[in-house]
Amino acid sequence: MSVKIAVANQKGGIGKTTSSIELSACFKNRGYSVLLVDLEMQCDTTKYSGGNIFKSGSYEAIKGTTSIKEAIQHVNEYDLLASSPALSNSDVEFSNPTDVLKLRKALKEVDDDYDFIIMDTHPSRNRLLNMAYIASDYIIVPVEADDASIDGLKSIFKDLKEYNDAGWSNSEVLGIIYCRYENTTQHKFQKNIIEGVLKDNNSDAFVLPVRKCIQATEAKSEGTSMQKGKKYCTASMDYRYIADTIIDMMEEDN
Repeated sequence: MSVKIAVANQKGGIGKTTSSIELSACFKNRGYSVLLVDLEMQCDTTKYSGGNIFKSGSYEAIKGTTSIKEAIQHVNEYDLLASSPALSNSDVEFSNPTDVLKLRKALKEVDDDYDFIIMDTHPSRNRLLNMAYIASDYIIVPVEADDASIDGLKSIFKDLKEYNDAGWSNSEVLGIIYCRYENTTQHKFQKNIIEGVLKDNNSDAFVLPVRKCIQATEAKSEGTSMQKGKKYCTASMDYRYIADTIIDMMEEDN
């Protein structure tokens, strides 16, 4: 059975796509089978992974018009369930209350095929993000040193509590990735705030930094992860440490 991790924060531009790609590549390089699911209608994860947005993908798999196994693309570093601009209609098309279960149902078809299923999510609360909450076992939350991303973290705890209390989800926040981290007073101050949010929510999630690194942008333009082309840059090494931390946590649970 796969470990399903949603990479989420209700704020854009803070490293969700990079974190999703890097963790997927790290797990794959450690010998695990990995499926990366792109639920972002901008399709950045699909494009940066070398996927094809014009083939059937997450939209068709959720809708049920295509088998998820038929929609999976085998890209350079892992398997990919590509996004599509059609996801922009998700709030209208999947408006039935029980539609939030559709992603979980679709992923069951490949539950035994992968060790990790990573989901890159939309940066605001919509039907797709709600589906990811319900389909995931854990949430990884990328943040930066700003109040908006901290507010996004608080919103995730609030949303998860609602779904967990309703019996729709057992997902929990596994960790915080502090993206573009620098050794400054502001970054240290915000780290204290993050730890306060975790304490307020009785969470023992890890908080680990990814240092600011230009190679992250370069890797995107090259259509690879940093693990493939920028292996020894600081951010690449930080993501490997985070991936190993997650693997250790999963092994302890088992």
